[in-house]
Amino acid sequence: MASPDADAGYGVKNVDFSFGNYHVLRDVTFSVAPGEIHALVGRHNEGKSTLCGILTGRLAPTAGAVTAGGADHDSLNPIRARRLGIAGLSSAPRIYPGRTVLENLVAEDGSFWLGWLPLRTQGRRVGGWLAEHGLSLPLNARMHEIPREQWVVIETLAKLYRHPGLLVMDEAIEELKQPWLGRLLTILRRHLRRGMGLLMVTHKIEDALAVADRVTVMRRGQIIATNPSSDLERLGLIRLSYAQLDDFDERFGSQEKFQELMRYTEAMLRDLPSAVIILATNRHIRFVNRSAQRLFGDALRSGGELFGADNPVLRLTVLEATASNRDAELHAVPVSTGSGQIIADVRIRSLYENNAKVGAIITVDDVSMRENLRSRLILSEQLSSIGLLAAGVAHEVNNPLEIIGNYLNYLRDDPSSPDAGEVMSHIEEEVARIQEIVNTLVSSSDKATTGEKIDAMAMARELSVLLSFHAGFRHVRFTFEESEEPAHIHITPTEMRQIILNLMRNSIDAMDGDGLIRVSCGVEDGEDGSWIVLRFADTGPGIGLSNPNDVFLPFTTSKKGNGPHQGLGLYIVYGIVRKYGGTISVANVSGGGCVFTLQFPR
Repeated sequence: MASPDADAGYGVKNVDFSFGNYHVLRDVTFSVAPGEIHALVGRHNEGKSTLCGILTGRLAPTAGAVTAGGADHDSLNPIRARRLGIAGLSSAPRIYPGRTVLENLVAEDGSFWLGWLPLRTQGRRVGGWLAEHGLSLPLNARMHEIPREQWVVIETLAKLYRHPGLLVMDEAIEELKQPWLGRLLTILRRHLRRGMGLLMVTHKIEDALAVADRVTVMRRGQIIATNPSSDLERLGLIRLSYAQLDDFDERFGSQEKFQELMRYTEAMLRDLPSAVIILATNRHIRFVNRSAQRLFGDALRSGGELFGADNPVLRLTVLEATASNRDAELHAVPVSTGSGQIIADVRIRSLYENNAKVGAIITVDDVSMRENLRSRLILSEQLSSIGLLAAGVAHEVNNPLEIIGNYLNYLRDDPSSPDAGEVMSHIEEEVARIQEIVNTLVSSSDKATTGEKIDAMAMARELSVLLSFHAGFRHVRFTFEESEEPAHIHITPTEMRQIILNLMRNSIDAMDGDGLIRVSCGVEDGEDGSWIVLRFADTGPGIGLSNPNDVFLPFTTSKKGNGPHQGLGLYIVYGIVRKYGGTISVANVSGGGCVFTLQFPR
């Protein structure tokens, strides 16, 4: 569809358009360059849609020419415009509900003659083209089965499928919401990089500045300003509204140019989503935009009345800011409006002209929804923390419960054993540890609790005996490698037991027959000091995650199955180690198995 001369750009030259004696366009010269987004803004009935109609061939100009395909044309018709690479979209999608998505994508402006290719082949081509853009659509579904919010997306894709040189969007995506708006803008930018030009007619000034490369303002059928959007951000439009008319020749070239900028300033401020109120030095309101009118209604008489008894904090802030040269900001404050109370962010900035203060600008942003969502998020995080704590308690209690269960099985098999008294003593110790685990987790915080010097290797040997029944059932053995230099870790006994039990049990569970767990501990010196290094290595299958250290994330596990409390043990170990200023990491070993390395400050 695109013209071979599309690199020359598209536009109009000295175009007039009239309905009888009513002049819609007057001497309009306008262009869209390849790869450019050119936004056209202005009020309703200012001639924007008429200009779009002339470019797409729906209307013929009264005078002037249309530039397309590297040449000037007195006028175009829709067929000729399409051949020259021009495609148009309006605010009402031209979709045929009874036809399929595929038919709407490949139809030529309503004609369902699909060319010499079979529909199935067309479907494969369209599907591949969509996949290149990261999209997947139900091509065989009827349009009436598709959500209406996607109709404009499908019509836009139908135009882009023919690779236009210029896409004219006359308020076509004004109502489109995320995530489809973001997806469509990404696709449009991809075609822009290939040389397509985009003319975007919009009433949303903030969108024009954020998306467009150039912005043109139309007023009464004439173009009053065309500037790069980056320059418009630097114009200081509010300051221009209060600039004196002396020295304007040096700064703006002519009074007419200055007035054009003033009109553009009005167009910019009028539709800003923030409420804008400009006060003179006597605190009388000099300007309000539409957002402020909707927000405050009849209260817009003066600064004193607007921020009176119902808004004491704002009133005092405005009085102080306007009486001095200080600016002010208030965040998430209650503001009384004509229709009730909202939560708002308020900013007050002084306005100057020739180093003299001429007033102040107040912006009010309604953040009630944001603050409500924030409160709900905080509550959700608190509830999540409670659930994580409960799951952590349940997970850690399982370790001593398993040991108790092993001893009870031993007593059941041989109740008259001479070791029964010692076994009962061990059971009592494990019950006491359950109570200690609960108390420790419930009272846990980021600050390390008071610990004591613990011989980690001695505790590891002791716990390997307690786990011997479980390890023997899986044919897993333990070996211990201890350095000559004493290596004691400063930590509470309960937390040291939690670390060792979790690491040992994970290794036992990971192996199934003839497994080996090697525990080593020693002192190692590094660039950042001396460390007690404790290692647990096993001969299991290793960590089956792309990043092995992800096993320290909550509810992340490489174990098979989805039993209760899986994915919490290593998360708890990680928290304990970090609480005492240590580090923990895991790495897979070539040939099978993995090794957990714990470092504690000496």
